[in-house]
Amino acid sequence: MKKIFRNKKTILLFSLVALILLLTYILFNTSNTSEQDNGLGKRLASIFTKTIYYLNRSTDDLDRAYNGVGNVSNYVGDIDQLISEYRVLEKKYFLYSIIPGRQSSLIDKLWRAYMNYYKLTNTSREDVYAAYKLSLVIKDIKKSMEYLLSCDINSSLNIYHKIKGDIEEILDKLNSADKYLSKVNDQELLNSKHVILKNKTKNTIDKVSEGLKKYISIMETVEENITLYKEICILASNTSLINETNKYYIRSYLNKTGGFKMIFSILDEIYNPEMGYATPESTSLKIILIDLLNKLNVTIPVSISIDNTTAPGGYGAGYYSYTRTD
Repeated sequence: MKKIFRNKKTILLFSLVALILLLTYILFNTSNTSEQDNGLGKRLASIFTKTIYYLNRSTDDLDRAYNGVGNVSNYVGDIDQLISEYRVLEKKYFLYSIIPGRQSSLIDKLWRAYMNYYKLTNTSREDVYAAYKLSLVIKDIKKSMEYLLSCDINSSLNIYHKIKGDIEEILDKLNSADKYLSKVNDQELLNSKHVILKNKTKNTIDKVSEGLKKYISIMETVEENITLYKEICILASNTSLINETNKYYIRSYLNKTGGFKMIFSILDEIYNPEMGYATPESTSLKIILIDLLNKLNVTIPVSISIDNTTAPGGYGAGYYSYTRTD
């Protein structure tokens, strides 16, 4: 652990030195460089390095929280302090777009870099809060899915109702972070590694958002008809009881009650069962539902989207209109 920490400190030190050199180069290659400008280069390099540190840390924390690995602290206050540093520099150097003796091209170059790293800082702030809140509810999401698998729907929904507001807040924060990130211009970042980190952050936000939306969609689908899901769950958990004698009756019943529609709605969400810490449960749910359909001789497309209109005759896959989406 100490070795990892030392490595991170070394990387940050080299990043700081590289940024100082780059910004100094920009400043010295413009005529009439002043001491004030040199100070600006060092201060920009310092806050840019802090931004990259927090972006890397918050992205890792978001991923850890999603996968239920360890605790995540709330250091939004530290990032707020960094945001304040940005605003101080803005007021001192950029508010009136004046640096004594400088050309407007230099102002523009520094301002563009400043604004892009400022957006990355705000991305980190939203990610930190989302990661912290997610770390508090991720075990509940897993437990709720466990109850869903064991056909204890009331216990599953009780947990869902308790944490739904938190999940929606997390999704709002991730959406806000994504908006900040989408406004960052890769070409105006000062290091290609910063672009790579930005893309990693984007991928992590997308992955976590998708997983949380899957969970909400599954629970909302189940809540629409709790009794029907319980019947499906019991059937899926006891497929050995399905035989040639009762198979036709079961298929007819699921057609009539909308059972197939519910099954395919859930499978639509978890065909790719990746849900972070709850992936084992979503995978198991996918397996038992597909096993049930196989027992009933219903063909499953690779990826399913349901057309709510019905075709005449038949049941299961022949009863619905499917579209491959992959």
